[in-house]
Amino acid sequence: MKNKITFVFAIAIAFTIIITVTYSYTREYAFTTTNFVGEFQPKTALASSYFAYDYEFKTEIIHPDSGADFLTTLTNDGSSRETYTLTIELNADDGWVASFCTETGCFPFTADVTLSPAEVETVTVDAYPLGSRGQALLSMIISSESETDTTVFKIISGVTVLLVDDDQGDPYEYYYIQCLDTLDVCYGVFDRTERELTPQELSYSEAIVWFTGTPTDNTLEAADETALTSFLNNGGKLFISSFNLGKELDELGRLSFHQDYLHAEYLNHDLDFTEMMDIEGIPDDVISDDIYLFCVGGDGADNMNFPDQIAPFDESAITIFQYSYGESLCGDAGIRIETEMYKTVYLSFAFEAIDNFDDRAYLMRQVLNWFGIETGIDTENNIHPVSFEDFNNYPNPFNASTTIRFAVANESMEPATVEFYNITGELLNSQNLGKLTTGIHDFEWNATDQRGHFLPNGIYFAKISVAKNTIIVKMILAK
Repeated sequence: MKNKITFVFAIAIAFTIIITVTYSYTREYAFTTTNFVGEFQPKTALASSYFAYDYEFKTEIIHPDSGADFLTTLTNDGSSRETYTLTIELNADDGWVASFCTETGCFPFTADVTLSPAEVETVTVDAYPLGSRGQALLSMIISSESETDTTVFKIISGVTVLLVDDDQGDPYEYYYIQCLDTLDVCYGVFDRTERELTPQELSYSEAIVWFTGTPTDNTLEAADETALTSFLNNGGKLFISSFNLGKELDELGRLSFHQDYLHAEYLNHDLDFTEMMDIEGIPDDVISDDIYLFCVGGDGADNMNFPDQIAPFDESAITIFQYSYGESLCGDAGIRIETEMYKTVYLSFAFEAIDNFDDRAYLMRQVLNWFGIETGIDTENNIHPVSFEDFNNYPNPFNASTTIRFAVANESMEPATVEFYNITGELLNSQNLGKLTTGIHDFEWNATDQRGHFLPNGIYFAKISVAKNTIIVKMILAK
């Protein structure tokens, strides 16, 4: 490892890191692509018969002064001897360095590996933030004569807020990302479906935002409770939103974490939000004063019917939200906890179900400010910036048409455009996409220029732009 680190530092001096996908974000970290659509797939061989690229996991959470090592294997699944070109591309803020090592040496950008049928090559993919904080992507691109495939690894380094996406595959993370983007907070996103989190990994962040979405089982597993217990005992700050958590833990007879660390008593699960029930803040509360929430319709997730009703379990907890129906109050919907060791905000309703962005962003800001985390933008006067949170195209290479898929975290106020270039930078085609709504978008391109003429085989780039933000997708046309 010492040789590899020395090698990486040498690369940092001798080379300028080439980042092929450029963002115009103004925040202090590099948010990643391919976070949400298809990133966290089970460990599997590629669908082709030519090679398989295997890995144990795709995300590491590290201290800014350490490094991330991804141990992977490349296998020749074909029937003849093949040469594969391995290339890494780093999407990160300045200061990060990356390399990969095969059995013959370490390389900063690209190298060829030749394998006989069934032969396996061990490849270690490394990234070092060198003190930088934020989130980075490291793409491993493997090419043979007949195919190219990309695997994206994520590294989260000492972020202020770690967003734990525990909705078991639903897309509710967008509602939280919208808020954190707008508030200009250094954050990273971890998909809990990939693996369990360790107490050590949680310790690298000042605050955890954890949400469980709509699932009614495995909302918070025993391993999660263990990691969060350690995090809180060491002075952490937790914001958790789960409208099924109390009910499940009560049914499992596992309420100790709910009572001892969330300081909440579970009461029932029979409040029907289809009856247009509302949620009211508590006058003069440091978080919820003058907040009145609707959780049905609007641009929210609209994913909540029967939320938990909770109450403070001891003197460490204070009610900050209550359910209401007309002029009647129907029980507690949220509490905040402050002990000598930690702070926690626990919502027994779905934050993502709040029916408008402004209320979600304002509540997120109030919680983070109470935690002592500064937020850089006034949500009351901010114009919501659009940001791209995921993109890819499939198939790639393609021989007739390819679909470019990308996700938008915030609705754009300006129209988006897509432009197509060849490898020399010549503009071939362009199209206005109109205003983009929050969510996933697909755009199909049939490899034609502005006049409708089909293009020859080669490498092409799609550039999607809105306001000051841009993503670039590399595509290979092979008829």
